[in-house]
Amino acid sequence: MVDRVFLKFKDDLIQHVNSNDKFLKFFYSKRSHVLVVLLIAYYGNKDNATFENINSKIPNLICSRTSIKTILDQGVAKGLFLKKSSSRDKRKQLYKLTPENQKKMHDWVKRLQNIFS
Repeated sequence: MVDRVFLKFKDDLIQHVNSNDKFLKFFYSKRSHVLVVLLIAYYGNKDNATFENINSKIPNLICSRTSIKTILDQGVAKGLFLKKSSSRDKRKQLYKLTPENQKKMHDWVKRLQNIFS
């Protein structure tokens, strides 16, 4: 049974890493991208996905502050993330996935639940 899970996960990973979808290519490009996207997906609906919140959750050994900022800027430039100023503190920028990409993340979770259940 466990062997089947490994194969199903491997097949799913290969299928989606090689996707032509620009969001999935971005998401799977590096482990730092995966972490940033996961945190935006988590915090985004709470209007709490700021650079500082994201940076505080990713160890510096995995990804530097500069790299996190670059990933955020790239995601916005490619139209994968939405960025707006906080209504409470104009100095803070809030990040969200576009509705389409938020749906892709929900689909990703469902696929993983199916694989690992």
